[in-house]
Amino acid sequence: MSKPQPQRSNSTLCLCVVITTLFILHQTTTMVVLVAAQEQHQDSTSTNQAWSSQQRLQAKPWFNRSIELGGINLYISPITVLVCWVSLYVLVKQWSASQGPPVYCVASHILLKGHDEATQQRLQKMQQRIGNSPSQFAKHAKEYSTCPSKAQGGALGRFGPGTMAPPFDNVCFDPKTPQNEAVGPIETQFGWHLLYIHERQLPPTTNVKKK
Repeated sequence: MSKPQPQRSNSTLCLCVVITTLFILHQTTTMVVLVAAQEQHQDSTSTNQAWSSQQRLQAKPWFNRSIELGGINLYISPITVLVCWVSLYVLVKQWSASQGPPVYCVASHILLKGHDEATQQRLQKMQQRIGNSPSQFAKHAKEYSTCPSKAQGGALGRFGPGTMAPPFDNVCFDPKTPQNEAVGPIETQFGWHLLYIHERQLPPTTNVKKK
């Protein structure tokens, strides 16, 4: 595999994992505490004696007890409130991020396998020959690149932040990285890359100067 590896992130999946983890911790803690308290209680009293509701309440940790306001039991525990707040925060953050303009990059690359200095120097010489010519970049990609994208002149298409291997991704979305010229070499776990950014949209707060 020679294309920069996608690093996928899914906010919805993260939210489900957080909620599920907290719920499991909540249920497990409750069961462990109640069982331990029951065994201790049964050692000191008759096994036929039923627990009172107050004893059950006291056996729970504070974060599992129902919240009371003005003598009214709300039947909501602090852990439940925490789960709700975390879920709300993630949803609001995800919604807010979706309201802005999309952040993306349209780029091509040339990949040479290997991490040695000779490979790096080969790409540096290519970079000098290519300059800011997209047609020359595509020509060199078809001839020299070891990535399957060579068939499309090294085109990677449009992708968002966090999609590619971190070193490659960082350069793509760095405001200081120029567009419309060969950039690199960039080293990733796949080898050395030359990058050509055709188009890019960064967050509105980022001040970008196109070359």
